[in-house]
Amino acid sequence: MKRKAEDAIPMLDDLEDEVQGDGWEYEGGLACPPWDPEALKSFCAMDDWCGEPVTARVKPKEPANKPKISSEPERPATPSKPKRKSSSEPKRPKTPSEPKRPNISSEPKRPKTPSEPKRPKALKSCGGEAKTRKNASAKVTPELRALLAKVRATLPEQIDCPWCGRMWCTRFYDFNNYKPGQPRYHCKPCKLTWTKDKGCDASILLDSKGSIKSERDSDKNFGIRRLDFIDRIKSMLEAACPGVVSCADIIVLVARESIVFTGGPTIPVLTGRRDGTAASNAAADRLLPPATVSVDNFISLFASKGLSLDESVAIIGAHTIGVGHCVNIVNRLYPNQDSKIGLLFASRLRVQCPTANPRMLNNITVINNDMTNLVFDNQYFRDLMNGQGLFTIDSELALDSRTSPVVARFSTNQQLFLDTFSSAFVKLTSSNVLTGQSGQVRKYCHSVN
Repeated sequence: MKRKAEDAIPMLDDLEDEVQGDGWEYEGGLACPPWDPEALKSFCAMDDWCGEPVTARVKPKEPANKPKISSEPERPATPSKPKRKSSSEPKRPKTPSEPKRPNISSEPKRPKTPSEPKRPKALKSCGGEAKTRKNASAKVTPELRALLAKVRATLPEQIDCPWCGRMWCTRFYDFNNYKPGQPRYHCKPCKLTWTKDKGCDASILLDSKGSIKSERDSDKNFGIRRLDFIDRIKSMLEAACPGVVSCADIIVLVARESIVFTGGPTIPVLTGRRDGTAASNAAADRLLPPATVSVDNFISLFASKGLSLDESVAIIGAHTIGVGHCVNIVNRLYPNQDSKIGLLFASRLRVQCPTANPRMLNNITVINNDMTNLVFDNQYFRDLMNGQGLFTIDSELALDSRTSPVVARFSTNQQLFLDTFSSAFVKLTSSNVLTGQSGQVRKYCHSVN
């Protein structure tokens, strides 16, 4: 067992006279007895006595009485200035300070009101505590707190991060604005928090910068373009009422006006959405359904947004306007033709999409979704009944026993389709959106504030 040098050995300052006789000073300010030089070496090499072995020594001091040899003559000593005598004035006595006056008040002290109990911290994220939200958009009632606890018990503790794809360091964070349908998760490596199954937050408009990877780089968002219309609308709104209308609201309102412009219904939509502050092309690749999605996944996807079976089939009726890209249908034509496509329809598709070479497929190689692709009507469902579904999911909807009756009703009753579509549009554009203190209202839609 090692001994502390301070406990067994006196300090060098206390043994100055003895050490002066030896002529050496040792580093560390400690002297090792006995003072015999030979014995001193052996003692100072012991780790259990002096701590660390002495490896270096200071140059020995010159004797105090040894004359200095110098070629220069000694300079006469300059007389030192006489010290100033202290003034003979007596010091002034300190004036006693006035005693503090007691706080006399006729009013009795008010009892302290019991403060509200502190809100419990959120669950730990990987490597630290998640910060609790300071601004609450709604008053949390006991009933709401009980509902949140019940929903929380059904949620997974970890999910895949939309940005890095890792699950090992994601944790449940809280509920967005205390809404049971909007659980938020946090990823420690990415230092980002997101709402699970997030809704319309205009993340599609963000450009790549730093941790933000534009969703427009995703293969699923192959055909998105002409965003300059959104930019012009935003610039005019910012000039008239800055910081009020979000980019997410602009997207929803533009979609509604596009439907009206092509002959569809005027849908009353809600506003007040806020813009997200993160985007990921990898998340878009994983979360957006492909053109080959199965009917089971199609139904469950829209059911998670609150849509019924009829509303799910109606919302895909938006394919009645616009165009599709050859890159999404060539798998049905080459090398073998999909049996769900009619011969005449497949021949027409081969003319418009003559190759499966991806180098020859781009935004220009497109094909109409239906025969009246500039009019919002029920022609899409009539084409499905005739075996002319453009995408794989289109043909599957007309053949599946759960969805084929809905397709048949919409193909013969256009007003039923328009009414059901309007209901589905409101639900889908209101699902899991950011409101209250969540998110922000961007000044420029392509970058966060």
